[in-house]
Amino acid sequence: MAINLTNTGDQAGLVNKTSEGGSFTTDSLGSFGTATTAANEALLHKLAAEAAAAAALVSQNEANSSAADAQSSEDDAEVSELAAAASAQEAADKAAQLTGLTATASTLVAGSSATATYTVGTGVLALGIPAGDTGAQGIQGIQGTTGDAGVQGIQGTQGIQGVIGNTGDTGLAGADSTVAGPQGTQGIQGIQGIQGTQGIQGIDGPAAISGISNSVEYIATAGQTTFAVTYDVGSLDVFLNGVLLAASDYTASNGTSVVLGLAASVNDVVFLQSFGSFALASHYSKTAIDAKIGTDIQAYDADTSKTDIAETRSESIDMADNVIQRPEIKDYSETVQAMTANDVDCTLGNVQTKSISGSVTLTFSNPAVSGKAGSFTLIATLSGSPAITWPASVKWSSGTAPTLTTAGIDIFSFVTIDGGTNWFGFVAGQGMS
Repeated sequence: MAINLTNTGDQAGLVNKTSEGGSFTTDSLGSFGTATTAANEALLHKLAAEAAAAAALVSQNEANSSAADAQSSEDDAEVSELAAAASAQEAADKAAQLTGLTATASTLVAGSSATATYTVGTGVLALGIPAGDTGAQGIQGIQGTTGDAGVQGIQGTQGIQGVIGNTGDTGLAGADSTVAGPQGTQGIQGIQGIQGTQGIQGIDGPAAISGISNSVEYIATAGQTTFAVTYDVGSLDVFLNGVLLAASDYTASNGTSVVLGLAASVNDVVFLQSFGSFALASHYSKTAIDAKIGTDIQAYDADTSKTDIAETRSESIDMADNVIQRPEIKDYSETVQAMTANDVDCTLGNVQTKSISGSVTLTFSNPAVSGKAGSFTLIATLSGSPAITWPASVKWSSGTAPTLTTAGIDIFSFVTIDGGTNWFGFVAGQGMS
């Protein structure tokens, strides 16, 4: 029988036991550093117990063999059997000690010596194993998947409102609309005009307020609408920045204040001017005049044409192309216009005269409008070798202009109904002498 102890270095391990033909071999024993003497003794004691148990087993086997071989000698066999039983009992006792062996391990500070302590009474083997050096840091692992986005935070408090910007320029006028657009920015106040010459003082009247009795000027504050002034209702002018306001632009009904319909802007100039009522001496009042109408004063006659009254006029009446319907004309005359140039201007008269002694080109102007008939008479006094070029719009009988008298008076009439596009020419007389 052989018992071998092997120290394999600093690697800790367990004691492995194998049985090969009655022989026990310790294959490997973990190194615990430098073991103490007590630890070694505990281990040897354990191994000795194992060896005794093995020897007992061998003795029993030999006894059995001897008993078989020496069946003839029963006494020898019994002795051998008793010896074998005693050896077996001793081996069982050693094995019991081996079975109760326990081991504990604790970690010591790195770099210290290993320890081993064996307690015989309890069978406890206490091992102290130094901690190994810290290994190198491992490779960083792969970054994990990005987690879901967190819930959006609560909206922050709204910031303080910024300063109001300057008013922009007034936009271009849009197309006509039934909806009134926003009022444009009020323009800069113009320069105040030179004060006019003071007028002649009016005649004092009996009223409590007479003439231009009161005027007051205010420099408005922003949004101001009410301004104090004493006045007679209906006898007040209100000026805003030099512009006379219409009565619809303000309210003046209590005689002590004026309220603007549209609030004034800061530094607007509001000028209020009141007038008193008065009466002139030696003049009729409206009541007095109304009492005289129909007695001392002729009443109004709705018949403005005075169809029931004969009239003798000394001035002209310009009808401005208006109609005189169904007149009876008696003893009338027409204006005669002596032409100084070669144009027949119908507005100068419907009878025109012209002396012609050579070649002339005539034109006609200002006829009656289209749809109205217009006409004139031309009396031409001819001499020498007269020749007239008529306007192309003149239409003669058979399309041929008349031959002029060499010396004498020729009379021509012309009519148009289309505003002078076409003139119809007629010979009223030739060679008149």
